[in-house]
Amino acid sequence: MAGSVCVEEDDPHVNSVVDMSSRDLEEVPFEYRVVGRFHCVTQLLLQFNSIVSLPDDLPIVFPALETLNVSGNELETLPDSLSLLKDSLQTLSAAENVLHHIPEGLKKLVHLRVLRLRGNKLVRLDNVFGTNMTNMRELYIDENQLVRLPSELCFMTALEILEASDNKLTYLPDCFGNLKMLKVLNLSNNQLKEVPSSFSQLPSLITLDISNNMLSSMPNQLVSSYCLQSVFLNDNLLTVMSEWFSNTSQLQELDISNNSLEGDALPQAFGLQSPNVQFLSLAGNHVTRLPESLCNMSHLRELKLGSTIPEIDRRAFQNGNWLHSLPEEFGGLVSLERLWLDENKLNCLPQSFGSLSHLTFVDMCQNLLSELPDSFCNLSALVTLYLSRNQLSVLPPDFGKLSQLLEVRLDNNLLEMLPKSFEELTQLKTLDLFCNKLRDFPRFLVNFSQLSRLDLNNNLFKFNSDDVPLSFCKKQYASRPDVEGWKGKARVDILPMEGQKVILSKTESDEACEPLVEMSDVFRRALFKGQSIWKSHSQSGKRPVDASSIFKSCLREVIQFEDTMDNQADLKSDGVFGSKQDYDKTPADAVDSMRSVKDSPENWLPPCEEDWDAEINENNHATDVQFLDSLSASQSQYKDQVVVNLSSEQRAMLRLTLEKGLPYYDVKDQFYINVALQTEKSMVKQDLPVGLTQQLIVEGQFDDL
Repeated sequence: MAGSVCVEEDDPHVNSVVDMSSRDLEEVPFEYRVVGRFHCVTQLLLQFNSIVSLPDDLPIVFPALETLNVSGNELETLPDSLSLLKDSLQTLSAAENVLHHIPEGLKKLVHLRVLRLRGNKLVRLDNVFGTNMTNMRELYIDENQLVRLPSELCFMTALEILEASDNKLTYLPDCFGNLKMLKVLNLSNNQLKEVPSSFSQLPSLITLDISNNMLSSMPNQLVSSYCLQSVFLNDNLLTVMSEWFSNTSQLQELDISNNSLEGDALPQAFGLQSPNVQFLSLAGNHVTRLPESLCNMSHLRELKLGSTIPEIDRRAFQNGNWLHSLPEEFGGLVSLERLWLDENKLNCLPQSFGSLSHLTFVDMCQNLLSELPDSFCNLSALVTLYLSRNQLSVLPPDFGKLSQLLEVRLDNNLLEMLPKSFEELTQLKTLDLFCNKLRDFPRFLVNFSQLSRLDLNNNLFKFNSDDVPLSFCKKQYASRPDVEGWKGKARVDILPMEGQKVILSKTESDEACEPLVEMSDVFRRALFKGQSIWKSHSQSGKRPVDASSIFKSCLREVIQFEDTMDNQADLKSDGVFGSKQDYDKTPADAVDSMRSVKDSPENWLPPCEEDWDAEINENNHATDVQFLDSLSASQSQYKDQVVVNLSSEQRAMLRLTLEKGLPYYDVKDQFYINVALQTEKSMVKQDLPVGLTQQLIVEGQFDDL
């Protein structure tokens, strides 16, 4: 017992607590069921056990209980004998059980002030509440399976908090407006299609949450509009805003996102009549204009006017609004810190935009912006900037003045060059320049020491690719401390890199270009592979890649060596090179198959669009199969390394690699098999990792590994 127990019968007014919470109890211990010993205990705490039932004599053993907490157990019902506590019990907590039924005796607890029944399996509450439960202040019945609220609820005229979210409510009792003292009302995540007319007579509401229902309208008038501070009507079917929104002088939070609001949506004088708003969301509607009065909301800190769908779930459709422009005095939102304008139709920004001196986050992806105003560079507090999928062809000359920037996404634009001041953004950690029209390689990026994610793919760079270092990680274990039984591994991403220099084949156009400077690992990966950046770059969240240029020469060489390959031993494997049907294919068969697709290599190559799930797993690759086309046969002096547990496309490339005598690198699983290619295609097993369970069989030359 954590608390003290009152046993002094001569002083019945001494308060005490019996605390048996979190003890893995399956029942109330017998020693706490002695009549007469606990007559002055006022609090009995039994929460977070495994109790399946309460003893019927519990009110007799604890006759003076004011607080009973049995939350977090496995109770299916409560004893009807609790009605014996009608003169004392004020707080009853039975949340997070498996209650299917509440006894009718509960209605006799006329002094009950707080009732918590959250997170049970209640379907109905008929005959549970009495007409004389007028002392009830707080009622928590959320996260059940209730389809309606009983009319007796309306007799709780002193009720201040009603939490009934996450049920299956389809309507409210007509007398709902009788709850004159109600301050907090949460009816979110139900199936309400309308509210009764008496709803408008609730005079004391401070917080109103009816989000995620099926409401197509709200009452035109609401008596409590003048005192409302937080209103959440998001995820409904509202087409217009009610008149009472013009009288919300105390409003601080308003979320009406993901409805069907059109046109102006907000009242013209909204910004003047609700000057204290700090959070406003109109995201996911069909709003075309914002009222000029919005610019007077000097306390606004977050404004959401874009999409409501998480970017990882987005597809090729518009989910934001239809804003073509912002009010000229938009810069009057002097306290604004975070702004979402993604997926609109903005073609320009007002000059006053640069006055948003507290702005730290801006998302303006998927608009029609062709340029940014010069004042944009005055956003000195800006840390995160998303401008993906616009029509930007140039950035302001002073873009480098945004010295606090850590993340910039400019993918899928029309940028042909970066301003010289860009090189001043040395604090950048993420830079996405995918799919632009850049021709001059941004060599200053090598000085961006904080850069960890960089994407330069799909641009128009031309440069000499000589002397590009190739790095890969080897699996290592951290040193073992002097602690018995300790096991652990060093994080691969913080291990020192090992590598060797690989000379890539030149083209005639490369000869006139300057060699690249020494590159960091992230720079290298951005150049040759493209580091995954969690942002949808095009259409259905996949990034297009020019697959034909990757393996074109590889296919060409295979076709040329067809006769030679017909005379060589067939490569077979178990669990490495393909399915059972692939084992029976001869090299000639494979070549015939490849010849049939030589004009459409994308049908044979790895998927030519970016798959985000796959990119997560491959995020730390030092290189991939894109190197194979550029590697020359003269590099056979390097010790070849083959990684197991490959994808089907990688298996196909591995087969071609072995035929061409080229090395293959992959660090996906950090498992390596070192092999030496001989002229007769025999292979020698070397330095296999301990515990490696894969098998590699090549024409009987290898035993099971």
